[in-house]
Amino acid sequence: MPGALSRVSNWFQLFLALLFVILPIWLAPELPTADGPAHVYNSYLACQTRAGIEPFASYYRLRTMPRSNFATDTAFRFLGPMVGWQRAERVWFTWITLLCATTWFFTIRQAAGVPLAAATAGWFANNWFLWMGFYDFSLSLAFFLAFSNVVHRWGSRGFWRNVVLLLLLLYAAHLFTFAMATALLGFLIGWRVLRKESRPWLLAVCVPFTLLIALELALGSGGQGEISWTSGWHGVFKAAAGWIIGDAFLSFSWSGLAAGLSVMVFVWMGLAQRCRVRPGEGNWGGIEVFLLISVLGSCVAPDVIGSGSYTSARWRIGAVLLALPLTATAFESLRRRRWFPLLSPVLLGLLCIQSAAVIRESLAVAAKAEAVYQALAAAKPPKGAWVMALPSVDPRLTLRIPPFMKVLERAALRLELNNAQNYEPSQGNFEVRWRAIPPRLRFDARAAGFLVTRMDAINAEFPPVWVLHEADVTLFSGTPDLLIGQRVRTGALAVTRISFGGN
Repeated sequence: MPGALSRVSNWFQLFLALLFVILPIWLAPELPTADGPAHVYNSYLACQTRAGIEPFASYYRLRTMPRSNFATDTAFRFLGPMVGWQRAERVWFTWITLLCATTWFFTIRQAAGVPLAAATAGWFANNWFLWMGFYDFSLSLAFFLAFSNVVHRWGSRGFWRNVVLLLLLLYAAHLFTFAMATALLGFLIGWRVLRKESRPWLLAVCVPFTLLIALELALGSGGQGEISWTSGWHGVFKAAAGWIIGDAFLSFSWSGLAAGLSVMVFVWMGLAQRCRVRPGEGNWGGIEVFLLISVLGSCVAPDVIGSGSYTSARWRIGAVLLALPLTATAFESLRRRRWFPLLSPVLLGLLCIQSAAVIRESLAVAAKAEAVYQALAAAKPPKGAWVMALPSVDPRLTLRIPPFMKVLERAALRLELNNAQNYEPSQGNFEVRWRAIPPRLRFDARAAGFLVTRMDAINAEFPPVWVLHEADVTLFSGTPDLLIGQRVRTGALAVTRISFGGN
């Protein structure tokens, strides 16, 4: 009987972990992500462009293949028209969440037990990258963890089939994790060749994947922009702190700090145990060396490469996933401690706090999104009209935003409008690129309001722009051919129509 009760308790905790992870996705009136609205909005633009619908087809073009990072674009392409764009995002978010939780759970279930595996899997599924709206990268984390499990069992049945399949899935999901997996595979093969455990010709397996990475970079898949580091030792200390606290588990509440610390304790204990034992088997030594390179490399890696941000943090979470199968020894030694059974209820309680924080944040975002929608709807811009937000107004409504506050594109999607501040097509992050230059305006603060001028030469036939701003802000024309038109106020916000020439 006690054994049956224990099993019921274990699976009930698994149910609670899934409940705390899934419920916020569907109870939240708006998903409070940073880049999620941009991803959904640009998928909508791609759908309109693909169908040749004007005026979208005149200003956007589709990116050509081959290109990586197309998994989410493809999912939205089919789900958006089928179930609606907002619901499509929730469906895809749920799928990524479940995939991340499942791969983590089965990686450590045998060593940690069902309760702790479920609790930590729930936290991994709530990782910071997913709530930032980095859907492709978050999806790739599940694939990379599966890839990590495969290479830890080198030579197992179906090994090369699984390796190739997972590399293809990683390519579809995200270029960074695909490159990291390719580098890991090449390193491990080279390590085994040096130890005379594999034939040198096996290195040829990595050639097509390496060429694919080179082709991606040559075609500009890394985006435009410079390589930049966090200044001085600050970046090193920041990365080192991330290795201690598990910063990928921090998102909406400080309850994630306990989860991150717990996971990193297991990781470091597992690695320490491996260093003490060091069996001379298979490619364990190669994985340990690659992990050491990753730890040191992530501490000095640039924060931004082209349009790819958070490079150090991405490398760090990838290394944690590679090390996760090594934590078995840590879990097995800890399970003998009396306090070990308390870990999973504590982490589940913290996960419940996290879920409540998500819903609370979503209510605030939904209120702002509705205010922006009502303001734009009251101005009655036609379908496909250009809209933008005054850059120096409330930063939560513009491109200069804190995390989880991007709402303008939500309203633009609902009203089928063109967001002139959509910077993603210029960076090549998603499915569309600019075909023609959008209207770009400059707003200079004056005592009486804001002076509006053009940032570049715009044809007189260019369509008007509806500018969202605070209701107590007044806009003034800075050039004779720029006309300040009708101003519609809705609550604390207002929308002003700006046209060029006689438009």
